[in-house]
Amino acid sequence: MLFNKSGIQDTSCKLVTSELSFTVNMTEFNDYDSYSVPPSNPCANLGINVATPVGWGSGCPRLYFPLDSMSEGTALGPDAGTIGFTSGQVNNAFHFPNPASNKQAYFSLGDYPSTSYCFPEPEICPEGVTFAFWLNLLALTGQTQGIITTAPGEGPGFLMYWDNWNAELIFAIKRDSDTRAEIVGLNENDFVSSYGGFGTWVHYIITYKVLDVGDNMEVYINGEVDTAQWRLTKPWSTANTEDYDGNLQLGLFELGNYWWATANIKLDELIIWEEQLPCDDAFRLYQSYN
Repeated sequence: MLFNKSGIQDTSCKLVTSELSFTVNMTEFNDYDSYSVPPSNPCANLGINVATPVGWGSGCPRLYFPLDSMSEGTALGPDAGTIGFTSGQVNNAFHFPNPASNKQAYFSLGDYPSTSYCFPEPEICPEGVTFAFWLNLLALTGQTQGIITTAPGEGPGFLMYWDNWNAELIFAIKRDSDTRAEIVGLNENDFVSSYGGFGTWVHYIITYKVLDVGDNMEVYINGEVDTAQWRLTKPWSTANTEDYDGNLQLGLFELGNYWWATANIKLDELIIWEEQLPCDDAFRLYQSYN
């Protein structure tokens, strides 16, 4: 299922000094001494590969995938052997083959059932959810390109993909309670002009939480919420629903209808929280890699 833009709405959490929980002149920001950060990384035992301490919200991440080794999951599809590695932002990164060459390959990071995890279906996370990762979208391929999803069929969950028909980068949370989707998008022109476009490493943080007065979804790109993002809420069909209870997939758009839109991408440093990180933590996380 593809989501199409039907309106534009300004974002609620722009990265400006007045809205952060600390005070600093952004033009004079040189080091982490300006922030009240812990003296050491409280999650070092998880092997988080960042150069400096960052804000981890109220606790450590729920899951961390360096994406350095095939041992982190299972390569699937007829062309699973074509998934390889390349130089990433930290050590290696996963490299998925070009779907224009009819390479059908994707990667499963495992099943995370709702009895133990809530992130595969973000709507049920009481403190929200955060997905953070580095992505290099290598080139247009003439196809929709799946990137990350916990909803590879027609079920609820999180998905991110490149929409080839509308030339947009799409982030979506599909809710089960009312079969509606919260969607944020960025069109190709803004993606290219603001972030260097295809072949460039870009850091993404997607946060989501159900609130008393509605949902709150934010997409931080290189530490900021881009005002060019558009957003909307719309229904999604439950036809042909497949139950993939918490199956975290990379490089796949939709499996439920047997249509594989694998991607021409590089992915690195996937971190998942079962809480919604605030603006300042999102900015610190991005800066910690620089």
